[in-house]
Amino acid sequence: MSKEAENITKIRDILFGNNLTEFEKRFERSEQHYGEALSSLELQTGRQLSELRALAEENRQQQHALLQKEKSSLEATLSEVKEGQAMLERKLNQTVTSFETALGETRQWLVDKTENLHQEQISLLNDYKKQVAELFAELQKSKVDRSAMAILFSEIALHLVDKKDQNDDTSAR
Repeated sequence: MSKEAENITKIRDILFGNNLTEFEKRFERSEQHYGEALSSLELQTGRQLSELRALAEENRQQQHALLQKEKSSLEATLSEVKEGQAMLERKLNQTVTSFETALGETRQWLVDKTENLHQEQISLLNDYKKQVAELFAELQKSKVDRSAMAILFSEIALHLVDKKDQNDDTSAR
């Protein structure tokens, strides 16, 4: 120390005495104590911070693992849904194809049935035409026979009238 500093220290010692020295010692001890407490607190805070970081990292890893598991589960579910959709589309296509085939067969059956009914109607119509023609021909024959009969009856009537006239003539005589 310099001489002045020593003088000041002596004057201070004289004025304040041992109290100041005692305060300085206390202050140094307090500083040391607070420094040690601060270091201890820094160490404890550092440890706790490290523990929190480790815990946060562990939580992050767990969340990442859960997310991966959930992602895998969702991908599997999505895959199942896509397979189900593909299966439904195949079934729908099969059903549509089956329906179209059945519809085509039904249409063909209806066309065939309509054609058969048409042929039957034409056949029946032709049969009726034949029957009507036969009846008409028979009716024509009957008319001719009636005409012939009428002529015959007329001739018979004339003949009878002639005979009656002859009988009347003979009886009147």
